[in-house]
Amino acid sequence: MSPLMQLLLAESRSRYQEWKPLGPEQKKNRDAVLRSIARVEVQNNLAASADVMLERGAAVSGTITYDDGSPAAGLKIKLLSRMDQSGKQVWSTVELNSSFFGLTDQSITDDRGSYRICGIPPGNYAVEVQLEFSGVKEYDSPSGGSTFSSNERTALLNIYSGSTPHIKDVADFTLQHREERTGEDIMIPISKLHTVKGNIVSARDGHVINSGNVFLTNTLDHSLSANQTLTEEDASFTFSFILEGDYSLTAPMSFDVDFVPLPHIGSSPGPLQYDIHARHMYGSASMPLHVDGDIDGLTIAVPEPTPKEKQFYEDAVRQQQQRDTAPQ
Repeated sequence: MSPLMQLLLAESRSRYQEWKPLGPEQKKNRDAVLRSIARVEVQNNLAASADVMLERGAAVSGTITYDDGSPAAGLKIKLLSRMDQSGKQVWSTVELNSSFFGLTDQSITDDRGSYRICGIPPGNYAVEVQLEFSGVKEYDSPSGGSTFSSNERTALLNIYSGSTPHIKDVADFTLQHREERTGEDIMIPISKLHTVKGNIVSARDGHVINSGNVFLTNTLDHSLSANQTLTEEDASFTFSFILEGDYSLTAPMSFDVDFVPLPHIGSSPGPLQYDIHARHMYGSASMPLHVDGDIDGLTIAVPEPTPKEKQFYEDAVRQQQQRDTAPQ
């Protein structure tokens, strides 16, 4: 069990966050860990020795299943602990699969949906299982010097201890020294996951817009559930694994564009690449969305851009042009 890991958990903060002064309770917990670490006095020309006692950490295990009874194999599992972020206690990931702590990867369910996480210091924890969909086409250029991607879309669903999708409702648990906790099972409600399909359209005349990004955000906790970038291959968006509930659908600054094919480089044909010529810009739009089944033919109408949005875009284009023409 890493002393550094014990210290970070005692101080209730992640090793990635900004280091800020500790509060009284954090200092108390830190000092208790420091007192438990043996000290060795080293003097010139004298041998020093120390006895090291390895203490077995606690462990938690369980099974992840879908609500039809089938095992959820190959899913990511995370252990969460309360951490201090900007003066607030929030649930944060414990880095159990990091070589930084000398621990092995324990984060994937097996073919029976089972998992076991060991080497855990005493404390209060929760488990998170992550169901993720990512669709992106990535190509190597014919010259082999670069890559480009197309039609990127992602969807993410987290389910927490207590089989809840909302972290505020998590059923946390406490681990003691050397405790072997079993039965921390989670059920994923796959029967309540749906697909949402639609298009961005112009509020002025209703035509389909062929370039932009679409984001789906859960209104309860403001977490991002899905996003997609429209491309030359498909001007529609498709969100998968969307749990029943209320959401906000947002399309920030979309465009009518012409996708102009670029000439191939070299002898290899390779997939087409495109130069994108923007013909018209649109402003941002957002709309509420209730999901209780599959949705097809959804439209989000975007207005003409505001002066502020126009200025933002023109500044971004100018900065990109400056970077493109800057000497290497």
